[in-house]
Amino acid sequence: MLFCEREDYTILKMTGQTVIGDDVLVINPDEQNGLKGRTCLRMQKINTYHETLFTKKIGHASEVHKKQVKEYLLSFIRQL
Repeated sequence: MLFCEREDYTILKMTGQTVIGDDVLVINPDEQNGLKGRTCLRMQKINTYHETLFTKKIGHASEVHKKQVKEYLLSFIRQL
């Protein structure tokens, strides 16, 4: 999870499969993020979901990873 505004959650596509590309951020599991294994975030796959659509708790990005995503997105927008 990246952001939460009231009951809406903004998330990136997450996969346990190895993905290679400039738009991928790899996160290793730790106590802060709650992930079960190495996870690849696809930065160009952003979605917002209402909390009622989740059936279980999902992992979340640490502040360091949120900063990396923000820097990537700002760089991407500047190129437009």
